[in-house]
Amino acid sequence: MSATRAADNHQRAIDEGMTCIDCHQGIAHDLPPDNLEEYRHVVETLAMETRTPAAEVAQIKSYLGTPAD
Repeated sequence: MSATRAADNHQRAIDEGMTCIDCHQGIAHDLPPDNLEEYRHVVETLAMETRTPAAEVAQIKSYLGTPAD
């Protein structure tokens, strides 16, 4: 990846509030085989908590490809 392209992608990520993990997960070490299942479990747990905004839960579900309620 060229330096300009990398800089553009990093700026877009900053503008969109993304984290390093959004693009670079699994780079430093291998992810466990069941990582998406655990993410889905965490999302369901957050959805049941009244202090977690529904919009945040919906955004996470969208990222994981989990159907919205």
